[in-house]
Amino acid sequence: MTHIRSPRLPLLVAFLLFAGTGCSDDTPDRAAGWRDEAPVGAIETTAPGVSGQSPDAPGASGPSSAPQPVSGSLPTGGMAPKSTGGANGATTTAPGNPATTTTTTTGKGSATTTTTAPVGGCPDPRGCPSYRHIGGRWPRDANGVATFHYRVKTSGHAPANRPPITPEQLIAATQTAAQEWMDAVPSLRIVYDGMTTVDPREGNNVVGWAGPNSKPGVALANTDFSPSREGPTYTGFSITLAPYAAFSYRPCDPARGTPCDDDPNQAYDLVGVLVHEFGHALGLDHVENEQEAELTMDPLGQPNLRHKATLGLGDVLGARQLYPTSAPMPTLYRP
Repeated sequence: MTHIRSPRLPLLVAFLLFAGTGCSDDTPDRAAGWRDEAPVGAIETTAPGVSGQSPDAPGASGPSSAPQPVSGSLPTGGMAPKSTGGANGATTTAPGNPATTTTTTTGKGSATTTTTAPVGGCPDPRGCPSYRHIGGRWPRDANGVATFHYRVKTSGHAPANRPPITPEQLIAATQTAAQEWMDAVPSLRIVYDGMTTVDPREGNNVVGWAGPNSKPGVALANTDFSPSREGPTYTGFSITLAPYAAFSYRPCDPARGTPCDDDPNQAYDLVGVLVHEFGHALGLDHVENEQEAELTMDPLGQPNLRHKATLGLGDVLGARQLYPTSAPMPTLYRP
């Protein structure tokens, strides 16, 4: 699906009772740069930070782009200048593009013919290889598997002009988001431990709506870590969702004919937002160039954000560099 892109602009709508900037409840717009940010002193910043990669991160192939500066607004479009890389959260480009294999059978009992065609680069998420690391990762066991657990706080969603997300929908959306990453990176185990009434706060491994005991300043969504954003080894995380933001729950599955296309008439897509936030929980930072807007880890406010429910090449490559696996690459789809 082709999207018309408008300039990236910071969103200046504030949520009542919260210290951070907010996002539009009812009219998602590409002109409004969606940011899952945190206030001063919190872990996640508006733009990708300059925190270093994890010291034991395996080397990535391909050239690196210079990190984007931290600022109070999203950077404008355009490619970052090339550099020789280094420790400061580089954006890595993998060599070459993957191929799409299509199998066609004609006639009863006829042989199957497989053709392979190259997939284009950015912005096509199937061929856009960009990613960026925050600086930390979850520890791996003797088998190379990284495991972390989470609980879901389902109460507290109260949007002004749309129906709230039900507890069943939030649990299902959270499990779907976690599974999206596990399917792409089999060396990850993200384990659901049930419901809780505890507010998400820093590293308590809770996903849910902000409450009185949440860390203040959540905009649309926010991911926090313990002991710190940069790790190097994470021991806890939390994902906080803005209780007054309007979300929609519309599961999609392009493998079964339900594309994850955006709809400007819908509220922010809950699954898409959670897949993006779980990407942060794994250790992935934002990519910021206009050409990378179709990737899950791009923070641009495309209408509805439903396209973020499916991972792009760079999303998968970035996670697999943190959590290596010999498993075949998953099938990648356009939203």
